[in-house]
Amino acid sequence: MFKVIADPKKNRLYLTLGRISSTLETEAIIYQIEKAVQQLTKGFTCLKDLREYDVCPPVTEAFMQDCQVILWDAQIGKTVRVCKNIAECDLFSFETKSMVWPAYDVSKVECMKEAEAILDSHTC
Repeated sequence: MFKVIADPKKNRLYLTLGRISSTLETEAIIYQIEKAVQQLTKGFTCLKDLREYDVCPPVTEAFMQDCQVILWDAQIGKTVRVCKNIAECDLFSFETKSMVWPAYDVSKVECMKEAEAILDSHTC
C-alpha cells in the first residue's frame, strides 16, 4: 500500500508507505515520486507517513535509498517522517551505516499534525 501526492501550492510531497511486498510496487512508487517531484520547485518539503511501513521479501529497503536519491536530485528541502514510535523511526540501515544518508534534513515525529506544523514553518 502506498500513496504519492504532490501539492504544488504548499510545494510539498506527501508520501505514505504501508506494507510493500513486491518489486512491482517499488517500481510504481519510484515512478510516482519521479512524476510528483516534477510538479514541485527547489526546496520543496516532504511529509513521509511511515506509521504502517513494512517491507516483505523479495523487497528490501534498498528501494528507499533509490527514492531518497530522486528527492535529493530534485533538490528537496526538509523532510518529516511520521512513525508509530520515535525510538523506532531510524528505519533504514543504509542511513545508520553512512554519514551522508540521508543527504537532506529529516525530522521524526509521531503525529501528522506535528509534521504539518514543522513543514509549514520551514523556509528555504
